[in-house]
Amino acid sequence: MVLKKGYKLERIELYPCGGCSKFNSMVNIPLKDELLILLAGPFFQILGFYIGSLFIDFRYYLLFKKYHMLILIFNMLPIYPLDGGRIVHIFFSYIMAFKKSFSFLFYVSYVSFFLLFFLFLKYIKVKIFIVVLVFLYIKMLKEALSFSSYYHKFLLERYLYDFSYLKLRMVNKVSDFKKMRYHEIIKNDKLLGEKEYLEKLFIDLNEERRVL
Repeated sequence: MVLKKGYKLERIELYPCGGCSKFNSMVNIPLKDELLILLAGPFFQILGFYIGSLFIDFRYYLLFKKYHMLILIFNMLPIYPLDGGRIVHIFFSYIMAFKKSFSFLFYVSYVSFFLLFFLFLKYIKVKIFIVVLVFLYIKMLKEALSFSSYYHKFLLERYLYDFSYLKLRMVNKVSDFKKMRYHEIIKNDKLLGEKEYLEKLFIDLNEERRVL
């Protein structure tokens, strides 16, 4: 279903806490398509469990089930870049600007991560879980540091491509841009279209780089 939408699978990254499928989709894809892509992961994991349980020895079934449930629950935690964190970001994207949605997302992710970390330290105390959490924290930091390039891609796509958005949003600055909306910007008592404003923005950025 995801592939029928035109989103091609580029690679699958394997982590200690599971795997992550990378698609060559734009940042500005419809939120419902983004949600569909994210839900495909848990769906196929559940499907894989039921198929795998048909062939596994009964003696190892409970261990097999526990392993899959642990990965599924862990992956759905509200921590970015886990699928649960990405779903939280979709919800934030519905109700607030794209840039602000990431600020709230990272706040929720850090709070959730440290609550989980202290919970593991106090009650579970299994070294392999601590290693997984450290790895997750590193991934979280990398995502936070790469946000500026991701945000730039979000704006560049809106300048280069024509998206058919039915709803109009009036804003005062580019950081108020929201997914699934077309924007008009109020600048010096003038009303500028989204592409017109972005064109001027990118030209000014290029001139600054030449000076530097």
